[in-house]
Amino acid sequence: MSNLDGLLAKLSTDAELKEQFLTDPESVMDEAELTDDEKAAMRDSDTDKLSDLTGDNQVYGKNVIYPN
Repeated sequence: MSNLDGLLAKLSTDAELKEQFLTDPESVMDEAELTDDEKAAMRDSDTDKLSDLTGDNQVYGKNVIYPN
């Protein structure tokens, strides 16, 4: 499992981590050691890019939206 896959899975099941992500997404992404491309896809809420990066065409179903 890639770091991005792991983070997306955790964000969909771990309420505390999701709250941290909503408060300070950059630190959560840094801690998960995401690549620059992965961070950009998360920032843009780019479900197509996230799907390409993870190989998961249902990534949008993990209910992760970058906070504005």
